[in-house]
Amino acid sequence: MRKTIHQQVATFTNRRLLNVDFHDFLQKSQYMEDVELATEFSLSSREVQHMRAKMQK
Repeated sequence: MRKTIHQQVATFTNRRLLNVDFHDFLQKSQYMEDVELATEFSLSSREVQHMRAKMQK
C-alpha cells in the first residue's frame, strides 16, 4: 500500500526528535550519562532528560 506524502512526513518526523536518531540514542543511553549524551548529540542536558522521559511513556 502506498503512503501519502503526509504519512511519509509523519513517519520521518516520528523517527527523529530534535534531529536525533532514536535507535542510536537508545544504544548510547544505556551506557552514557546525560552530559555525555548531550555533547554527543549536540543537545542540552535538559533536552536529553526530555527525550528519556518521552521514551519512558
